[in-house]
Amino acid sequence: MKRGRSNGKGRGRKRARRCNGEDLNRQVDGRVVGTNVDTPSGGVRIIFSDIATELCVLVAEAHAVVGAVAWFTDKEVLRCMAERKGGVRLAITNDTVRKDVREAYSQLKRADDTIAGGGGRGAVLRVGERAGKMRALMHHKFLVGIGEKGEYLWCVTGSYNVTSHSRRSMENMVVMRDPAVCEAFHNECKAIFASSACRPL
Repeated sequence: MKRGRSNGKGRGRKRARRCNGEDLNRQVDGRVVGTNVDTPSGGVRIIFSDIATELCVLVAEAHAVVGAVAWFTDKEVLRCMAERKGGVRLAITNDTVRKDVREAYSQLKRADDTIAGGGGRGAVLRVGERAGKMRALMHHKFLVGIGEKGEYLWCVTGSYNVTSHSRRSMENMVVMRDPAVCEAFHNECKAIFASSACRPL
């Protein structure tokens, strides 16, 4: 019987089954990965594991949170955001939003104009085109935490989209507490919110 040449698809499926998300965050080639690091100066924290938990701790510090995150659908983190007395404003990429996530968005209080940058639109805005193979995406992933007196507390950025899927993936998030860096991200937020490409959810 003539044997056909393997196309490798079966092996790929086997690898995919073995290499689930939890394993990715724990071990690669026998080495443990996902060790969080604080810099000696204390101004930067680099997070590789338990990112959603660390993010909720940061959100709890803040009076208000603004940011641009391509996909923000983790309902546990959204519940943390909903508790911010100073409100929230988020820009997300223009993609289909599930009903349960829309309901979570509806619980977010819109941050006031001094934080959100003006405009009468809601707490969550969509940016970019929904359809098309080469569509332009809003692909940012950053948030800024702001204190009760308007002071900058922290900003975060990295590969991490705030989704349940990202909890199982190999990701990173960098926390910075330099006010000048926070202000730069905040200014970018306000420019995005004011953009004609930004629309209500």
